[in-house]
Amino acid sequence: QVMKKILLSAFLLLPFALFAQEESASFQDEYTGMIEFNSGRVASLAEAIPAEKYSWSPSEGVRDVSGVIAHITSANYFFSMMVGFPAEGVDPQSFYEMEMSKEEAITSLKASYEQLMTAGKSISDEALAEMVDFPDGQKFSKRTTLFIAMGHVSEHMGQLVAYARSNDITPPWSAVSEEE
Repeated sequence: QVMKKILLSAFLLLPFALFAQEESASFQDEYTGMIEFNSGRVASLAEAIPAEKYSWSPSEGVRDVSGVIAHITSANYFFSMMVGFPAEGVDPQSFYEMEMSKEEAITSLKASYEQLMTAGKSISDEALAEMVDFPDGQKFSKRTTLFIAMGHVSEHMGQLVAYARSNDITPPWSAVSEEE
């Protein structure tokens, strides 16, 4: 019981240890590290969910697995565009209309995370304070926009975890090894 508590505590603190930076680490480096961590988990979960489950939805009117992946992909491109780093030739809204195989969805998802990380790495300190107008009329600084993007990717990682567990699929990073 004590060992389980120690392991759980270590697991919960792992993301902080992974992203521990020296005092001079930039916002851009820390942001990119958090997005990279999330992208690895979301991609591994998308890969672990069988293709036949991509049409699974918890109830009518709620996005299915494929729809959640398309939404994450679209939003990653949208947030990159909002902070001044649009992906050439990519319309973020187009992912909602696309019919994609599991492999195509995962490839698009990974590319969208790469774009979001490029935006995070590339934005200057000065540009972080610049204001952007969202389509719904709200205004946010580019820094806040990146925080919103970070929250968004975490929210939908949680959604995919719930979808996977509802289908008896264990997220790869939380699977208990047979040795334990």
